[in-house]
Amino acid sequence: MVQGVSALMDRCLRVDNRSLYVHGFRCAFLLFAYLILLMFSFQAGFMDAAGLGMFSSLSYLNLLFILGANLGLFCGAITEEKEEMTLGLLKMAGIHPVALLLGKCIPRLVTAMTLLLAELPFVMLCVTLGGVSLMQIIASFTCLVSFLLLNAGIGMFCSVVANRTSAAAILAIVILCTYWFGPFLVGGFAEVLGDYGWLNPNGVVVASVKGCCAALIGTNAFVRMNGILFTGGDRTLLNLQTISNAIGGLVFLDWPGWRLRGVRSWK
Repeated sequence: MVQGVSALMDRCLRVDNRSLYVHGFRCAFLLFAYLILLMFSFQAGFMDAAGLGMFSSLSYLNLLFILGANLGLFCGAITEEKEEMTLGLLKMAGIHPVALLLGKCIPRLVTAMTLLLAELPFVMLCVTLGGVSLMQIIASFTCLVSFLLLNAGIGMFCSVVANRTSAAAILAIVILCTYWFGPFLVGGFAEVLGDYGWLNPNGVVVASVKGCCAALIGTNAFVRMNGILFTGGDRTLLNLQTISNAIGGLVFLDWPGWRLRGVRSWK
């Protein structure tokens, strides 16, 4: 299996190196980071915490970049083999399903991680501009890495389930929107039912629903990033968001391995 993973990783990295889309994605990301750097460097003399403003913009840019990597890189990992009708050939070559997933996922993770590391000089400059501590930077990167793992798992899951890349991207958007907005909607609906007397506002049902929704909201990377960027916020490295996102990504990545063992998935 190790040989199959290394062979697929080598093939994927070579294909990505020749892909104009991947290079354009990298250039666009670094261009936006450079524009943010120029904007806040010019404003450094006119605002108090220019470093914090620049770091906040870069952090949210990273979150959006990870979402773009989910839709543009991970969602097409397996569907590209289905569209080219080469998935059956990989099975005939004796490629293990887990080796296929790892060989397709790891190169894309490496691509995303190298872009995050390439941004590190811009981030360290935020400390010089003022308003940012080293713990904020470390906590931000742990949040981003765990969020990247979650999106990688969701993207690979959708790529196995769907037959086309566009359908996989739509499914990923539905899953992410449900994960982000579902707790707010369900918690608000439970509170409305309590206000109109349909449920006891101080009862167990409303309290349980609101507690579960609050816990799910706490796993949201955007909510977590807000807490990191605020002065005096929670900057622990291991917390509900990082642990749950990492575990969620592994769960989403593990399920397609069992699905790919089926004969029908290889067709």
